[in-house]
Amino acid sequence: MPGPPRSARAPLTRGQYSYGIAIAVVVLVLFVVGVLR
Repeated sequence: MPGPPRSARAPLTRGQYSYGIAIAVVVLVLFVVGVLR
């Protein structure tokens, strides 16, 4: 069963955008802590 057609570029909702920013910040912090140790 083919899924529903997905648009080429779906607009990000505010929740997805803030979630992506939070993930990026966590990864960046973990990277900095790993480098400094």
